[in-house]
Amino acid sequence: MFSGNSVRPVDHIVLSLPDIKLAGDRFGELGFNCATVARHSFGTENAIIPFSNGTFIEPLAIGDADAVAEYALKRHPFVVRDQAYRYRHGGSSFAGGFSMLVFSGDNAKKDQKLFRKAGLNTGKISRVKRPGLNIRTAFAMDERVNDCTLFVCERKDGIPVFDEQLTSHPNGALRLSRVVLVDDNPADFYQYLGVVSGQHDYIETEWGGDLSLANGLVSIISPSGLKCEYGVDLTSPLLRNGPRLVTYDIVVTSLDETAMMLAEKGILASQIGNRVVVANAPHQGATLAFVEE
Repeated sequence: MFSGNSVRPVDHIVLSLPDIKLAGDRFGELGFNCATVARHSFGTENAIIPFSNGTFIEPLAIGDADAVAEYALKRHPFVVRDQAYRYRHGGSSFAGGFSMLVFSGDNAKKDQKLFRKAGLNTGKISRVKRPGLNIRTAFAMDERVNDCTLFVCERKDGIPVFDEQLTSHPNGALRLSRVVLVDDNPADFYQYLGVVSGQHDYIETEWGGDLSLANGLVSIISPSGLKCEYGVDLTSPLLRNGPRLVTYDIVVTSLDETAMMLAEKGILASQIGNRVVVANAPHQGATLAFVEE
């Protein structure tokens, strides 16, 4: 089984959503700046929410259904996984969800070989290239895991540098600090997450385990932990579909000021421990939490 020493930081997270304009409106209400809508050659489109450290949130929608269908037939891994997620979570009535977690890597081909050695399904190396963007991706899919896609992104042009106007969010958001997966038995997937992230040293917690990366934490916790830390109640037992991506933390300059801004906009939020939590809502994709450094 693969055991590597290269720890990969989080690159970005993907929220599969039904409408990119409405997603932009929702995140605008939450106090985020969204970049201009960009279209992928394989038919999806995004309006990313960037941070100054190069990470970002990627709301993702279908921009060209014909192109998506074409690339699905070609078994393009990004398209196939996004389409499968949308189908399982509502099909034509899809309301959105937290579908993918992406790590940064420096050699997609090498990472693909490592993932295959670990027994993971990698699909083909895929590439996105347009002015200002040149990336290759290596997917790492565990056959036990249906609702969570992990892959590594190699950026040929280095870590992206975003315009300061875009990264100066009205809600004071600075960066992603934690991504949370949930499973009935978190320890069953420590090895899988370790292979993809390159971080094999777990920090045991009351509810599961944390992986400490260069730019934050990736945690896998139980449903009880999710309820305690974020107030999210998964009322029915989890199906044996592997871990789900459920929520994430955003560091802000002032939690009080962020809470005040949300209240002024009429956004419902709950103070849970040291977090201000905004429950999932239409066109949001996932519960999110604001925290201070």
